[in-house]
Amino acid sequence: MSRLSSPHAGRARAPALCVAGSRGVAAVLCAAAFTFTGRGAALRLTALGALLATLLGCGGVGLQLTTSPEEFHSYRVARATPELEGRLVAITDYLERYPDGAYAEDLRRRFAAAEPGYYQRMSGGERGLRRYLELLPRGPHAEAARERLAVLARVREVERRRAARLDAEAAALASKLSQAEAGRERLIREYSRWLRLLSELSSFGQRTSELSGEWLRAWRAEDPPARCRADTCTKLLNLEYVIPAGKRLRARSAVFDVSLRLEGGLLVEARLTGPRLFDRLGEALSLTPVGQTDALARVEAIARVVQLSSQIIERRLPEVRCGREAVGAVLIRRQCEGVLLELIAAEDDLAEDHVVIRPAPASEIEVPE
Repeated sequence: MSRLSSPHAGRARAPALCVAGSRGVAAVLCAAAFTFTGRGAALRLTALGALLATLLGCGGVGLQLTTSPEEFHSYRVARATPELEGRLVAITDYLERYPDGAYAEDLRRRFAAAEPGYYQRMSGGERGLRRYLELLPRGPHAEAARERLAVLARVREVERRRAARLDAEAAALASKLSQAEAGRERLIREYSRWLRLLSELSSFGQRTSELSGEWLRAWRAEDPPARCRADTCTKLLNLEYVIPAGKRLRARSAVFDVSLRLEGGLLVEARLTGPRLFDRLGEALSLTPVGQTDALARVEAIARVVQLSSQIIERRLPEVRCGREAVGAVLIRRQCEGVLLELIAAEDDLAEDHVVIRPAPASEIEVPE
């Protein structure tokens, strides 16, 4: 029997085709080679060898024959995933599990071609950067993404602090404006109240104890209480307020006093007077500063005070019945019910704006028909 026809000849030559570590189909072919015996074994082995060489030389098919099923499955997922994000994650998973795998170089090229564009698309905002790090925490641009997020966090913190500062400034300004408005309202309210009380006086020729209950409470009980010296009793009021002046608030102070003049202990005259009082009232009414030398602003302020004062005294001294001609510095003149009330503007810096009410001159008292 010849060596080629020997029953063991196939088994003797088979190991030459079975390289160490053959896996997959290659392993199957090698195993099959050991089973060939008898006539024609040499021809069959030659054919199997040619087939194996062909398969191993067919790129991916050949690699499939020489890699584990797990590695090939990981490669298939990396190649076949349609979405870019999923594909990048699958490639990363393969390269981390098989850094020297049969498909590593191919997948590295694919990853290098796709990842930069993906990062550029995701780097436009915080949400995209966080998504990138969620999917590729060890990606080529992971450190850049973290740095960018840190920058955005700092910018957000700066904006938060700026917003908080602006909120605090706005709150402080609102508080100042509220206080300023309250100060102006108090000035107008106090002037209006005392002017009304003056217009309602009906106890001329009597002692101050005959004043109305409201008069006595405001005169004696409220701070500061009235003080008497000789034949004059005075209640001094100093009211602070502010008005806008450009982008700032300008502090103002309105000083005026209410005085009662007595003769022999009997009331003969009442006054409300203060330095540039009508200017201060005009400012509070219009929120417009009135300068010391601004004649036009003073005229406008006086016009506002005249309008306000007319409304206040109208109930007791209506213009239709009590109005009289106002001449010169006299702005309002009302006479009836046995009293005369005048609103008079200061004509120079030494004088003061004032309101005065006294008994009407006997010669001018109207006698009912």
